[in-house]
Amino acid sequence: MSIWDRMVGALRGHAVTYEDIISDRAASAQAFVISVISTTLVAGIDDPSVGNLLLGAFAGAIGLVAWTGVLWVVARGLGMTGRYTPLMRAIGFTALPFVLTPIPVVGAIAAVFSIALQVVAVRTVFKTTTARAAATVVTPWLLLVAAVVVAQFNR
Repeated sequence: MSIWDRMVGALRGHAVTYEDIISDRAASAQAFVISVISTTLVAGIDDPSVGNLLLGAFAGAIGLVAWTGVLWVVARGLGMTGRYTPLMRAIGFTALPFVLTPIPVVGAIAAVFSIALQVVAVRTVFKTTTARAAATVVTPWLLLVAAVVVAQFNR
């Protein structure tokens, strides 16, 4: 399957596409490219300087590795078994909608859509239910919101 076919299938949330992505080691590079390009484009909208574009690229690469790690740890904590690298491949493809995040309203919809795609990716990698996959993806966000609320009250 070509990267374009994978991108279209991933955006459509096709589990078959995610199965293909997680089973192909070559998709690791594709996932990094998608993540890096997505964040670089977003970073370059406000300030297209070379430094800002490099920062966006760096954030895309590190963000993919870190967010995959968070999801993997949460999934393992919920009793799921699966490998980190296939999850990283699948999560990289879920970054596609992020190029729309700077657009008001559309960006919010794109962010929610990306989270929904992450649920599909987690469900496929860990061969679990949609509810357990959603718990895996949503739990870190809830913990982050709780931490921000606690920090605000402890000022």
